[in-house]
Amino acid sequence: MMKYVMMQQEEEEEDNSRRRRRTGPVVTLAHSYDQGNHNNKEFGEAASSSTPNEVSFRLSCDDDALYARFDVKGEKNIKGCVKEDGGEVWTDSCVELFVGDKVVQPEQANEGGSDVEDEGHRRDRKRSGYVHFELSRSGALLCGEASPASSRLSHGGTKSLSTEECESVKRRTGGDDVGSDGDWFGELEVPWTVLRKRLRPATLGKEEGALNDLRFNVYCLKDIPQGAFYMSAYRIPGPYEGPFFHQPEGFVALVAL
Repeated sequence: MMKYVMMQQEEEEEDNSRRRRRTGPVVTLAHSYDQGNHNNKEFGEAASSSTPNEVSFRLSCDDDALYARFDVKGEKNIKGCVKEDGGEVWTDSCVELFVGDKVVQPEQANEGGSDVEDEGHRRDRKRSGYVHFELSRSGALLCGEASPASSRLSHGGTKSLSTEECESVKRRTGGDDVGSDGDWFGELEVPWTVLRKRLRPATLGKEEGALNDLRFNVYCLKDIPQGAFYMSAYRIPGPYEGPFFHQPEGFVALVAL
């Protein structure tokens, strides 16, 4: 009898967790870039034979964490050589989640920076800091942050999160094997405690609509000499030198989440 009661309680807790979770739309990565080309191009115009057929993601959240699911379809020569967290995961088959503030200080705004409508989502051109999570097909993870002052610098302008914080981000990958052509997926579970230390909204994960105070961009890439590709969910503001993802001006607020 006791075992039955415990199982019933666990099922109720799981159901409550599912009810609490808020889920956003499935978004397809619609933009692709040529390395060294200084102009943004629509998906398809810059796609090479190495570009996957389709990449999509979905975000969801509950009181405990922000969740991300990435699906990569039709990638050639899936690569997953990096085995340890903090490594050069962008040289593998890699998906990346960038999370930034929506609210920024006036002195940190770009000239003429203001909220504008773009691709059916709210886009804020003002500068802010951000946190990024880069996941290899191997399961290795790179976690970093940038302050508003350094947010337009190169990848070297970001600071790695602590080992403990990176380990607290749960991750899972699966699908077709490394070295083959095919499909794979990645999942991240980012505790709000990691984001609360760096992003301004104080009620992250505690109120309906709290994620409207955050902005996102999602990337998929394989940065190697032969067979490279670079994709983003939302357009990266130019001018830029190559596929420069570290630009919070390109982040978008997912108001439907």
